[in-house]
Amino acid sequence: ERIVRDFANQLTGARCVCGDIAGTWIEDKSRGDKLCAFVTPLGVPRVVCPLIDAIRTTLTIACDDDGRGVTIVDKTTFSSANATHVRFDGSEVERTTRGGRKKFMLSGGCEGANAATVTCRLFQRGDGWATKQVREVMPDGDTLRERNILQRPDAPDVVVDRFFKRKA
Repeated sequence: ERIVRDFANQLTGARCVCGDIAGTWIEDKSRGDKLCAFVTPLGVPRVVCPLIDAIRTTLTIACDDDGRGVTIVDKTTFSSANATHVRFDGSEVERTTRGGRKKFMLSGGCEGANAATVTCRLFQRGDGWATKQVREVMPDGDTLRERNILQRPDAPDVVVDRFFKRKA
């Protein structure tokens, strides 16, 4: 499925209007799931889960001028801004984690003007390991859902949703 989608994206140039999703979004802690189920299978100690879940995240999403990519900057009170840039042509780019210990393959996709997907293929963990972050503007236009999906071989997907409100 991914191979077919990536090939189609390369043929069409995968241009996303990206207007609805662009902007600054502040996490709405009154909604959504806790991240613990998503991060502990990746090696984060369970003891830090309450701290992770207490930290509010702000996202700034900007579309490339040509509409064929997006930059997502996430910032918390305790961390410097982390910028992720992907193109929508299906190509993978090798990246290294902030700590420099692990490498992964980064790619992106889009669903029109209101959704963008960032995929990290965790090749150093073996075949079948990946995370996806699907960010989609909800019908009200002021809510962004961030769906975090952890895919592992021989295990069901872990799905955790977080919600953000558009900054006025």
